[in-house]
Amino acid sequence: MLKIYKNSPWPVYQSHKEVRAVKIKAIVFDDFVANETGRESNGTAQITPVNDDIPSFYVKADWVRRVKTLMRNHVLVGGYYVLYEDGYDSWSPAKAFEDGYTLIEEQKLTTTEVKLWQK
Repeated sequence: MLKIYKNSPWPVYQSHKEVRAVKIKAIVFDDFVANETGRESNGTAQITPVNDDIPSFYVKADWVRRVKTLMRNHVLVGGYYVLYEDGYDSWSPAKAFEDGYTLIEEQKLTTTEVKLWQK
């Protein structure tokens, strides 16, 4: 633990929110695909989770804009895509997420639910 952290006058918080999250295996940014195919980007990205039972999904351009600023200091792959109950989504480094959250429920999707989720 860093000495500055232990002796910090900052308030201490404990995670208590329930979130949905997936560990990220791969991210394909639409601006890269658009550049390769000669079209304009829509600014989105496709995330492939580490868990092969969870289908790949697209995230909105707003999320991509927010996390691209993190890319200067972090590798996004291996971190977590986090979705809060109010719809806000974010990214978390793996160590911070795994140290701060405990898995309480695995979700199993039916084939129909997977198809709906991929739309």
